[in-house]
Amino acid sequence: HYGLDARYEILDATPGADDLEKLLRGGSYNGVNLTTPLKERLVSRLDELDEDARVAGALNTVVCADGKLQGHNTDIGGFLDAVRPFWDHAWKDTDTLLLGAGGAARSVCVAIAAQGGRSIHVLNRTQERAHTLIEDLRPTFPDTLWTSGLLDEETFLKSPKRKRLVVDATSGVPDLWLRPSLLDPFLPGSLWMDLSYWRDTSRWAEFCHRNSMVFVDGYPMLVSQAARAFQ
Repeated sequence: HYGLDARYEILDATPGADDLEKLLRGGSYNGVNLTTPLKERLVSRLDELDEDARVAGALNTVVCADGKLQGHNTDIGGFLDAVRPFWDHAWKDTDTLLLGAGGAARSVCVAIAAQGGRSIHVLNRTQERAHTLIEDLRPTFPDTLWTSGLLDEETFLKSPKRKRLVVDATSGVPDLWLRPSLLDPFLPGSLWMDLSYWRDTSRWAEFCHRNSMVFVDGYPMLVSQAARAFQ
C-alpha cells in the first residue's frame, strides 16, 4: 500500500538473547517485532530504549538504524487504545485484577498505573515473578496499590470482586479457565479482557454476556500495537 521496498517475515527465533541480538546486529533487518517470551530478554542488550520500554522492562519493537538497536514498547499504547471504548470509568477509581506476569503483563501494568489506576492485583503461576513485577514498578507508581499472589483457584476466588477490570495476560490455557463459572462473583459492568488472539475464548465471551459483563479479546490490542510498531 505504501510502496515500501521491504518484506515482513515470520522468524522462528531461538529464545536466547545472544542469538537474537547477533541476528539483529548482522545488518539484514530494519527492525523486528517480538512476542512472548522474548519481550523481556533484549531489554539490557539494546543501545536505546524509549520511556515506555524502560519503565516496563519489556519491549515488543526493535528498530535497527545507524548501527544501533532502538527498543520500543507499543503494547502500552495498544492496550489503552483497545480498552478505552469499553472502559469509560475514572482510572483513579479502577481496581485491576491482572493474570500473568510476563512482558505483556508488565506493559498493561504500566498503562493502567500511568493513567492513575487505584489498585493492581497481580496473580501468576509463579508467585515470585508476580512479586518481582510489582516491586519493579512500585517506585515509579507509588500512588497505585500493588499486591500479588499465586494464580490458583483458591487465590482467584478470594480476590476482591467489586466492579473492576480483569486482564488475562497468561500465555497458555490454565486448567482454571475451563470453568467460566469462576466469574460468578464478579459484579455486572466488570470488564474481562483476554490479551490472547489465538485461543478459543467463546465460552468466556458467552458467560460474560449472560452475566452483564463486557468481554474483549486480544484482536483490538494486536491491531493497535501493530499500527504503532509499523509507524
